[in-house]
Amino acid sequence: MNRIIKKAAAMLLAAVMIAAVPSCVKPRTSSAEGAVSAVWPVDKSYQKITTYFDPLRNESDASGYHNAIDIEAAYGTNVFAAYPGKCISSDWMDAYGNMVILYHEELGVYTFYAHCSSVEVSAGQAVSGGDIIGHVGSTGQSSGNHLHFGICDKLLSGWPCRTYYDPLTYFTYDSVAIANPNATPAEAAPACSCTAEYAGTYTTKGVTTYLNIRAGHGADTAARGQIPANAQFTVTKADGKWAHVEYNGVSGCVSMEYIQKVESAPAGCDCSESYAGTYTTKGVTTYLNIREGHSADTAAVGQIPPDARFEVSKADGKWAHVAYNGVSGCVSMDYIQKVETVESKMTIADQTAPAASVTVGSKFEIKGVITSNLTIAKVRGGVYKKADMSEVQVTEAAPNSVRYDLSSGFGGKIDISKLAEEVYIYKIEAEDTSGGKYTLINSEFTVVKAAVTTGDLNSDTKITISDAVLLQNYLLGAGKFTEQQFNAADMNGDKSVDMFDMILMRRKLVEAGEKSA
Repeated sequence: MNRIIKKAAAMLLAAVMIAAVPSCVKPRTSSAEGAVSAVWPVDKSYQKITTYFDPLRNESDASGYHNAIDIEAAYGTNVFAAYPGKCISSDWMDAYGNMVILYHEELGVYTFYAHCSSVEVSAGQAVSGGDIIGHVGSTGQSSGNHLHFGICDKLLSGWPCRTYYDPLTYFTYDSVAIANPNATPAEAAPACSCTAEYAGTYTTKGVTTYLNIRAGHGADTAARGQIPANAQFTVTKADGKWAHVEYNGVSGCVSMEYIQKVESAPAGCDCSESYAGTYTTKGVTTYLNIREGHSADTAAVGQIPPDARFEVSKADGKWAHVAYNGVSGCVSMDYIQKVETVESKMTIADQTAPAASVTVGSKFEIKGVITSNLTIAKVRGGVYKKADMSEVQVTEAAPNSVRYDLSSGFGGKIDISKLAEEVYIYKIEAEDTSGGKYTLINSEFTVVKAAVTTGDLNSDTKITISDAVLLQNYLLGAGKFTEQQFNAADMNGDKSVDMFDMILMRRKLVEAGEKSA
């Protein structure tokens, strides 16, 4: 309740300050200052926006106006830092659930990532763009798994505060094209002289950030989406000045001053479809360049990250024609291998499991390193009741890597010290991208009530003046007891702790003193 009152007071103070100094609220306009290149905060396969930013939030800082964008994504999906910065907080924040707030000194703004199932950074920690800072969830006031991703220029008592910015216009994201829902609907296109003779696959030319997809033939028409620099896209028709394009589900027009046709395979290309199939990278630690042609000297048109899967349409044993994330081109076959030739295999090493019998309140440190021949798509597990295998403490992660350390991903999320007396199963399961499923840990353990020695409040197996001090502090309201300490302090067994127990404690101490004398 105190926290709610403090937050309400802080919001009231902010409203007064904003009303007194209206010139302070001046939303940044990316069209004037230029959008900043950033990392899409979740895996790029997730680009569905379920709720968009509402600019009215800067006129009335009320929750009815959305201060961010909601990106739909599966539970446990990695959440990435959009830009280099420093973690300001990483904590539970009421309706936001688990939220990470980063400060970007270079930009003078904060980014915030809410409703996380778990977080991977702490206050004061420096992060780079693309670092994993948490995992998608539905904590706080949320109706489903998604990332609430926002930008603001100040915090009020640690909470995001206006001015807020639309993440879809403040930043640009490589290989991400999101339609602008606030664009004026395009009227029926006027008769144009565009012809299909220009049709084909194109890429950008002289573009360093992104190319706007417009609603019509003119820079004054509404922007419907964006094409990142060097991405490939389809042109259906053009007139020499404007081209009709399709990219990542967004259709519209772009200026032909900034695009160029991707040349077809050079004459003499003897690539065969016998190599066709699904491939993954081999020996790649950063990324594999997608080239325009059969040579490392040709321009790079895209990149494939380590362990990603992609399609090969044909090859000649040295160079392969690939398609990945909407980008087509060629890659060296020295760095790829066919998925069918990779055996699905997964192991775990240095793992820990709770002892067969543990007492209530016992601690357990989760350890174990999972390695796989194929990319690990999902790791799930934790504590289940043995009787009906119902979930007690279960979490999930999507590593998208061939190696996963349980201590970093699951540590802190499974806490057996909070378990009641019961028989449990500690189980960890994982799945790779081929669909192969593995049960890596399956261990039974029982939580039992700790044996209580009457009078031993500090659990050192003897009754000393230290125990009497603990009891005295409790009776004076200067200390708190755990359940085990309370039971140990109940010297006369009447289910309460009072002055009569102190009298019995004193008697025990006197008896112990006489024996030692």
